[in-house]
Amino acid sequence: MKNNFVKLLSGAALTLLLFSCSSLNEKPEFNSKDSFVSFDATDVSVNENAGTISIPVKIASINPVSTTVSYTVNPGTAVSGTNYSLADPSAVLTFDGTQREASIEINIIDKPGAFTGDLSFTVEISTASGLNIGAENTCTVHILDLDHPLSDVLGDYTVSGYDFGNKGQLNWTATFYKDASNTSIVWIKGLCPVLTTYASEIENDIYGQVSGEAGNRTITIPFGQVVASSFNDDGALTFVNFYYDNGYYGSTEGALILTPTATGFVAKKGFGFFSDNYLYKGGVIGGEESGDYNTTFTKN
Repeated sequence: MKNNFVKLLSGAALTLLLFSCSSLNEKPEFNSKDSFVSFDATDVSVNENAGTISIPVKIASINPVSTTVSYTVNPGTAVSGTNYSLADPSAVLTFDGTQREASIEINIIDKPGAFTGDLSFTVEISTASGLNIGAENTCTVHILDLDHPLSDVLGDYTVSGYDFGNKGQLNWTATFYKDASNTSIVWIKGLCPVLTTYASEIENDIYGQVSGEAGNRTITIPFGQVVASSFNDDGALTFVNFYYDNGYYGSTEGALILTPTATGFVAKKGFGFFSDNYLYKGGVIGGEESGDYNTTFTKN
C-alpha cells in the first residue's frame, strides 16, 4: 500500500513539474494593452509646392490588428483651407489587420509668387480603437516658402580663397540660408574652412546684411562674430583677423563686404584663410601683404 502511495505521489509531482515547465516555456500572449499607435516622425518639412504629402502612422504590436485611428489637424501659422487641407475629411485611418502602417494624406496649397514666410501646423492622433496612443502622437509639419525675397542669394557656393599658411589656393563649400524672421539677413555656414585637428573645436555660423536688388546684391558681414572656438585656446577666436607684418590682431569694428559678380560674390581686401597651427581655427585672414588675394563665392 505504501509503495502504491509513493508511486501515486511521484506521478502527481511529475505531472505538476511537467505542467510547470510547459507553462514556463509557453509563448506569452500579447493583447491590445501591449500595442500602441504613433507617428513614424514627429517633425516634417516640405516645400510649399509639395502637393499631397503622406505622414506615416504605425502600429507596434506582436500581430497586426484591425482598428481605426482618428486624428485632428491643429492650425498654427498655417491656416486650414488656405495653406493646407485634408485629403480625407473624415480624418480616420483604417487598419484591416494585414498591415502595420497607414498614412495621413494632406494637400499643401501652393502660393506661387506670394511670400508668406515658413508656416507650420500639427497633426495629432486623438483616438485609437482598442490600442494605446504612443508618446509620439503629434507631428509638426513645416511648409517652407519658396518665394523668399533673397531666394537668388540662398543656396550652396563653391568658395576659393588664398591660404596664407600654405601659400596657395584653398577650396571649400559654404551655404547661405535665410533668417527665421528677418528677410534682409542671410546666414552663412562655412564662410571659412574650419579644420578639425582638435575635437573640442566648435564652428559657428555668421550673418550678413543684404542690400540691393536681385542680381546686384551686396552682403555686409560685421566683424567681431565668432567663427570658431576651441578649448585649446584662450577663449573664442574673433571672426576676422588681419595680417600685418609678423603679428595678428582681431578686429571687432568694420565689416567684410561681399560684392556681386556674374556668378556669385567676391570678397576683396585680402580676404583669405590662414592654416597655421595657431590661428587656423576660424582664422579668416585679411592680408596686408602686397597683392590682392580675392576670395570668390560661385553659386552651385
